[in-house]
Amino acid sequence: GRRFVFTERKNGEMMIRRGFEIEKGEKVVIAEDVVTRGTSLLEVIEVVTRAGGVVVGLTSIIDRTSGEVELPLPLNSLARVQVKTWSADDCPLCRAGTDLVKPGSRGN
Repeated sequence: GRRFVFTERKNGEMMIRRGFEIEKGEKVVIAEDVVTRGTSLLEVIEVVTRAGGVVVGLTSIIDRTSGEVELPLPLNSLARVQVKTWSADDCPLCRAGTDLVKPGSRGN
């Protein structure tokens, strides 16, 4: 029984698109698929706030932050996944000469 609004990037800037709008004072829960660094969440919080909305919750399907990301509200997720990372000097794939691929929506 709740309305669904989504944001997307246009020319690199996160914005409310496709005729959606948020009313002044409207309470908003932001939902993401995967949160790694929280960058998109923070961008959407800013978009909602600028539109006059009030962010009351954050949720995701997968939380990959390892608890190392500072967000203005608790992140409630269906699953938390620890992802091991290495510096380039310590990376076993780099040492083996494996071609690396940058997955993700940001390509970084």
